[in-house]
Amino acid sequence: MTLTPRESTFVAPFYLHVMGLNAIRVEQDTWGELVRVGRTADVDDVSWLLQTSHWRPVVIGAWLSLRLNSHDISKLVLESLLASMGSLTAPALATVAVVHAGHGAVPALRDSNARGDGASRVVLDSALMHLGEQPDAPVASADRARFGLLLAFAQRLRRELSED
Repeated sequence: MTLTPRESTFVAPFYLHVMGLNAIRVEQDTWGELVRVGRTADVDDVSWLLQTSHWRPVVIGAWLSLRLNSHDISKLVLESLLASMGSLTAPALATVAVVHAGHGAVPALRDSNARGDGASRVVLDSALMHLGEQPDAPVASADRARFGLLLAFAQRLRRELSED
């Protein structure tokens, strides 16, 4: 399989470390490299990553979108969340959607295709609870705590990707 330059730069080195719930356990050396490389991502890179049909680039596109503050990127994150099929992408997309759109993420959190996956549904409902919304099903405190860790990861990543 031949990778595009974007996949070689942004995706291949990091996707295993930040897919699903893995982001809450990223090691420091991986963190530093993710931030260093992530600071080089521009709007075109992130847009491309979010709009691919493969889950690996979408995961990275979600996390790297935190570098950018634009309505268009927020819209792409929400569209990707709606299209998400499961627990490899839904945690990143739900977390980033909350950061980018706040309460504007509620419709995508409720209507995401990922609701068909039990592990994803827990993350989506945890995100709804974080926003003060009623979840579709009860959420265990451990699941809410994991979402809190994902949110802390996202907030720290956003801060560090924005520093020059």
